[in-house]
Amino acid sequence: MPRVHGETSRICNILLKTSGGQKFALHCCMKKLLRYLGFFSAAAFLFGQSPLEPRVVRAIDYENFGPVTVTEAQQALRQKEIELRVEGGWEPNRVEAARAALTALLAAHGMRGARVYVLISEIPPRSVGITFRAAR
Repeated sequence: MPRVHGETSRICNILLKTSGGQKFALHCCMKKLLRYLGFFSAAAFLFGQSPLEPRVVRAIDYENFGPVTVTEAQQALRQKEIELRVEGGWEPNRVEAARAALTALLAAHGMRGARVYVLISEIPPRSVGITFRAAR
């Protein structure tokens, strides 16, 4: 069996954990891993969904941002040319770039050492909701 290193190992460990009474299903883990890594079309093809339909962002929320308003956060993303918007296409690279930009914005507003966590929730049938949550 090949060895898995670094970030992929961490992701697999997170995905393999199940909560109270859930049975582990390998196909669910594979589907989550493919989606986490941005291979939505591969996951869709392998698991019976149409690979041609892209995911759409239905909601973007900002939680615990303290002195930073939603408008300031959106302006910071536009200034960095990060195209992340409601009803726009879903790309994990954009979300990661937005997380980094929001972390820098919080630091600029005096929240040194703040971290921004990203929570992705699936909204059936082909949509996602994104929540950026700031924590110290």
